[in-house]
Amino acid sequence: MEVKPNMENILKPLYRHRKKIGIVTGVAVILTIIISLTLPNYFKATTIFYVASPDLSKPEHLFGKSQKDTEYFGDESDVERVMTLARSGAMYQYLIDSMDLINYYDADTST
Repeated sequence: MEVKPNMENILKPLYRHRKKIGIVTGVAVILTIIISLTLPNYFKATTIFYVASPDLSKPEHLFGKSQKDTEYFGDESDVERVMTLARSGAMYQYLIDSMDLINYYDADTST
């Protein structure tokens, strides 16, 4: 006699052992949490910011008519120029106004 598989034949043993399955799953979750929190952090991230050279926007470099090689990355003066712009008061004011940070953080504008 051939037994046809149906959902009842599959679910009955699972339902019968539901407490054991729940306990084993709970123990596995708790052990996983404990082990993952005690492991040391092996990864460290760094970010490198490369400033583009102002020569990239010149037409002779764009269309390949330049007599010298194209410099893709800027030098120290270009980095300093971009950092000065990023720290400027106008940039702070633009970010505060464009993202409506005063209302978002409920800041007191009288101080």
